[in-house]
Amino acid sequence: MKMKRVAIISFHSCPCGKLGDKDVGGMNVYVLMLSKYLGHLGFDVDIFTRNHDDCIYPQIGNIEPRVRVIHIEVAHPNTSKIELYNYVDQFVLNVKNFSDNNMISYNLIHSHYWLSGCVGEKLSDAWGINHLLNFHTTSKAKSDVDIVEENETVRNLMEEKLFFSSDAIVTSTSQEINELQEYYRGSPKKSYVIIPGVDLSTFYPVEKSFAKNQLSIEEDFVILFVGRLDPIKGIDLLIESFSQIQHLKFSRLLIVGGTKNEDDNSYFTKMKNLTKHFGIEEKVSFEGSVNQNDLYLYYNAADVCVVTSHYESFGLTILESMACKTPVISTPVGASKNLIEDGETGFLVNVRSANELSKKIEHLLKDSVLGSKIGLNSYGLVKKMSWSEMALKFSEVYESFLKK
Repeated sequence: MKMKRVAIISFHSCPCGKLGDKDVGGMNVYVLMLSKYLGHLGFDVDIFTRNHDDCIYPQIGNIEPRVRVIHIEVAHPNTSKIELYNYVDQFVLNVKNFSDNNMISYNLIHSHYWLSGCVGEKLSDAWGINHLLNFHTTSKAKSDVDIVEENETVRNLMEEKLFFSSDAIVTSTSQEINELQEYYRGSPKKSYVIIPGVDLSTFYPVEKSFAKNQLSIEEDFVILFVGRLDPIKGIDLLIESFSQIQHLKFSRLLIVGGTKNEDDNSYFTKMKNLTKHFGIEEKVSFEGSVNQNDLYLYYNAADVCVVTSHYESFGLTILESMACKTPVISTPVGASKNLIEDGETGFLVNVRSANELSKKIEHLLKDSVLGSKIGLNSYGLVKKMSWSEMALKFSEVYESFLKK
């Protein structure tokens, strides 16, 4: 029987990191759940990530019997994502040393994010094996919505190179691969669209009163945001929209994710100041990072979950909210256009207008029957979307490369 050992590269961010912290979000959940379920299918998976201070696992930790996370010593744990490109070669060397010292060989490399792609390409050349890449997001996607990073030039160059040099590009939606082909005016060697899943044992419906009691929420209405505190998430639009709703006196906006330390995140400081500008600082709670096992309480306590992102490769928050029967209002990003049918499984806001978004929120707050109907419909949609199904599709792709 052919060995099936996969090296998964998540250079800049550990999949076991604290969700909602800086650089820890949907991609981390994706990598972790994919790895776990690949292990269930008989693959031996090693996830290579950089060393950091707060992981629940040791330097080499068994997540499951066939799945390990391996923290590679490189740079300082607090080195920013922008600076990490300078450490790609050192990370590659240290991964190769780990492989040689432990006499382990791999059959396939699967990288996540462009920095990991840079690592994966070099390892692919060194080991003579195929390299698959998920971008998750790209510099061009960010620049399309006027978000510019310090390393934009080198990132653009490397992402275009990786798009053509990787043995396969994997995306979560057909829209994403179409955008990539448009950006780079060509097609990759191979491409696959594989839809992510949701863990129904972690995200499930409970009584709203129970969830609100557990979280000590007294307001009649709860609006929820879940995600990293990052400009691409467009939280400023949600804050302005919330300030305009008629039920403001009886409502609370919960912002889940990120740090509560203003020194660690300038965007957090900006958003806090924005709540003061609109005079709603007492009605907005910045909850910080929340344990994944407690997150279902927030979804269930909410009357609506709002996604205001400028860009998403998929948008796992949408699935998680739907799994808890909580209606979603979203900008047309990621899979929202495939998952949300207006008035049936949620609402789309096609114009970035605080006035329009506030009207949609108000509509759901006023009509609890509609909210229940949407919650039920969306739950019926996502309960068929599992991580195990996604891993099965990935296993088929992996097997096709292992045969070569």
